[in-house]
Amino acid sequence: AVRSLFRYFEAELEGIRWPSRSFDLSTTAGLQDLLHYLLNRMNTAAGPYQMFGGTLLDGIVLEHVPDYSDGGSGGTCGAKVVPLVASYYEEMPPSYFFGKFHTSNRLIWFLKYGEDFAGPRVLESDNIGSTHPLRAHQSTFLHPKLEVFAPSKKPTTSKWTFARRGKPTLEHWVLESNEFKFQQQGVHIQVLEGFLEEVVKKVGRVEGTQKCKTKKVQSDM
Repeated sequence: AVRSLFRYFEAELEGIRWPSRSFDLSTTAGLQDLLHYLLNRMNTAAGPYQMFGGTLLDGIVLEHVPDYSDGGSGGTCGAKVVPLVASYYEEMPPSYFFGKFHTSNRLIWFLKYGEDFAGPRVLESDNIGSTHPLRAHQSTFLHPKLEVFAPSKKPTTSKWTFARRGKPTLEHWVLESNEFKFQQQGVHIQVLEGFLEEVVKKVGRVEGTQKCKTKKVQSDM
């Protein structure tokens, strides 16, 4: 939380960009890199763990960004496909993330408990909500939830809350783990990989020049 507050003040008062890491999702290697980075964050991130329920989240901005590596001669603005780039931001307050990137496709993840998992229910012998990835949405113990949001023309207002963030276009629950290790191949990794592939397909590739932009891919790390 302290690191997030420091980065917020840096961005708002000093004009220093919030650190991010970029992944080229138009390549298999880029998608795999994002998958493993996500898994590492889900298993080790302190902010979302301590500030669960969406108080702090990791957010990914999905944008079609031209590659100017050819020096501008022809460029990808004349190409048939514009690469899809994921910019990964760690431990952002949700109001800041949604407010700053509302015009882009966004993927977020945060940690949450199951609905109504409180009181005596926590201590009952059948307190494990699910043991199968296809029923991960029934998980009770703290587990990651991923949501994808489409671009919005309307900026957030002072009345915006995480609970009123709107309906995601795609969502994915990661199966709970009593040991808090979301790294089993058939239970966590393979299923999450399939979801990321679905996200890339959903956001799609931009044909022609209709989405060409005038900025380069930048990485702050």
